[in-house]
Amino acid sequence: MRKLLVFDIDGTLAPYGRPFAPETAAALRLLEERGAQIAIASGKSVSYIEGLCRGVGLSRAVCIGENGAALLYRRDTLTKVTGGRPAAIVAIEDALRTSFPALVFQDNFVNVTVFPQSAPEHRRLLSFIEDRKLDRVEGLQYYTHLDCVEWTPEGTSKAVAVRIIQREFGFSRADTLCAGDGENDRPMAGICDSMLVVGDGLQGIRGARRFGSTADMLSHLLKISSEEEL
Repeated sequence: MRKLLVFDIDGTLAPYGRPFAPETAAALRLLEERGAQIAIASGKSVSYIEGLCRGVGLSRAVCIGENGAALLYRRDTLTKVTGGRPAAIVAIEDALRTSFPALVFQDNFVNVTVFPQSAPEHRRLLSFIEDRKLDRVEGLQYYTHLDCVEWTPEGTSKAVAVRIIQREFGFSRADTLCAGDGENDRPMAGICDSMLVVGDGLQGIRGARRFGSTADMLSHLLKISSEEEL
């Protein structure tokens, strides 16, 4: 049976800021070998995700970057889900570059994603965002993570990108399993029959299957792939 397996990275396939464990990489390769279509969905850039997939040894993975704002699939085919950068995002980026010259900016097509380089800078950044009401700009969604903050156009999500992949590759929601751990993964619960949650986050998702670790989640998928011949 063909399946579309969609994975978040940080907190789901790897600890925040850490590489994949060798066992995780091996499990992903085995799932692909058994016929699963793997998609990696993250707030990271599609170029980063594509390089990660090559490093892991995945040959057919779909890259969903910037929380759904950009797609890379079938090698060198890029689709911008939103169609461009809103003026509000450009304005936020300009303000942050002026006020925080040491911030690291992710190489995005659409979103603004910034990484503070120290705990004090992170605190100053959050205060700046709150004072300027940049956390509630009309038309934008704002996310905070352990290591970064980001803005993405309203209506953009990992789920929107997964729907495009479902159409392009001929998968139904019954064929789709999505795995995540944070609030930016929540929309994916609406486009699959099976939502897999690693850790204690994403409360309130009806029918979600919860796992204490990445290894437990992947073991479950490997068991399914063996039984159903993915």
